[in-house]
Amino acid sequence: MKAKLLLLLFIIGFNLNTKAQCARSASFQDGDYEVSGTVSLIFTSEGDKMLEIASDFLTMNGPDLHVYLANTSQISTASGNPPETIDLGVLNSVTGSSSYVIPSDINIDDFTYVIIQCKLFNAFWGNAILGTTQGSDCSALSIEERVIDTFSFYPNPAAQSINISGNFKETMTLNIYDSLGSLVANNDNINAQNKTVLLSELTSGIYFVEFISNNKKNIKKLIIN
Repeated sequence: MKAKLLLLLFIIGFNLNTKAQCARSASFQDGDYEVSGTVSLIFTSEGDKMLEIASDFLTMNGPDLHVYLANTSQISTASGNPPETIDLGVLNSVTGSSSYVIPSDINIDDFTYVIIQCKLFNAFWGNAILGTTQGSDCSALSIEERVIDTFSFYPNPAAQSINISGNFKETMTLNIYDSLGSLVANNDNINAQNKTVLLSELTSGIYFVEFISNNKKNIKKLIIN
């Protein structure tokens, strides 16, 4: 599996629609190319943070198309990733639905635009202006309090194993998902004495590591060489 795979159809073990949600939605607008369809930034009461492009999405194919969160209607990738943006990775498909994991430290109101950009040739494909938050659960979610951000791992990229670092006050659960959202590894006993996770049974590619502790969670990307 190559590093320029993804973006993913990634559901963390259960359907987002069964959880309390707060969302911002928008319709794509043409840039230099035709883009149509809807997109939503969805946060849930379980701490999941996703960007979901709906099944009505359609654009033309192009090289190195990336999905960005930004606060300006257009960006420049002539010198790499522009500042104050989040590159969610390669556009998974030019038709239909796809989902992208949002970094855990991002708040739902941090960005205004979803941008599709040809990163290689600095070409503006199109964008969507995210609307106001919608959902009866927005005020009650307390999303930041439900996300754990004190754990990480190294090395990354990794080969045979990763070591978990953080403030171990209690045992936590670690799940590893592949790029299609399938659970491929699980350890319910991560603690200060047991913080090495073997990866020898996993093939090269991009994975997502989920930390769960005291009903809080975090998700980080892992590359296995």
